[in-house]
Amino acid sequence: MLSCEPYDGCAFPLARKITVIVFLRDDIQFEHSFIMANISTLVQRIKQMVPMAKDLLLSLVAYREINHTTGHYFDDLATQLFQLVGHIELDHCEAYFYLQEMQLNDVRNLVRIRHATRHGVGTFIQLGRLNVSTLELLDIQISDTNGVSSTIQDENGTYISYPRLIALCLHRGLGNVERPLVFKDAVPVSILRHLKIPSKYPVVDDTFFRGNVATLKMLDMRLDSTSVSMLHAYSVFTPQSHPSLRRVCIEFDDNSVPGRLVLNAEALQFVLGIGTQTSV
Repeated sequence: MLSCEPYDGCAFPLARKITVIVFLRDDIQFEHSFIMANISTLVQRIKQMVPMAKDLLLSLVAYREINHTTGHYFDDLATQLFQLVGHIELDHCEAYFYLQEMQLNDVRNLVRIRHATRHGVGTFIQLGRLNVSTLELLDIQISDTNGVSSTIQDENGTYISYPRLIALCLHRGLGNVERPLVFKDAVPVSILRHLKIPSKYPVVDDTFFRGNVATLKMLDMRLDSTSVSMLHAYSVFTPQSHPSLRRVCIEFDDNSVPGRLVLNAEALQFVLGIGTQTSV
């Protein structure tokens, strides 16, 4: 980012997607004016090299906790990049705290968010501050009840709607992992097709699934032998209640049971009926 030179040609005239990976290191100090000038140069060079790009994947790699100044440098870069493209993905960004301070409510083409930190604990992004009306994929890490509430409600307590959400992945972060983090209300979605819960400790209960996931086609869960009884909690998933459901994958995090089950809709009801007595 800091070695951009003027570029007169157009190297990728037909490219449709830009991937920008930003490495932030607090142990290297530059003058503010120098960094800002290079951010502008980088954005202009990207615009010249890929003039037809309509998609942006923006990823932030942090070597340590990001300080306030460094975070705002990232904000400035992201804000300028957002103006170039039509669809935006935010991937693996540990500086989401600073993204909350950006005027992302004006960004109306956010399609994917992947939120995870190296240590599983961090400031959870307030999704209510973002415009998620076009969001198609949400992959988030939840460590406490604040993470739960931030996913389904904004700061005013109004429920967040995800009208275009197709895929939802809920990770269980560090913190009090023994306590279930329960979504007491279903996330308002209308066309969700893939739900993934790759954590052996409960993140949601059956109330999460009621009412508005009739379009679900794929369900992925991870359990251990002590939580196989969770299958009962997901007994709302039957061929009758979810006629669109076609594939269920259950991964066991324990040597006492095989590692993985892949079920079709017909076999699902049988396994759910077995519950804790299953030795699958």
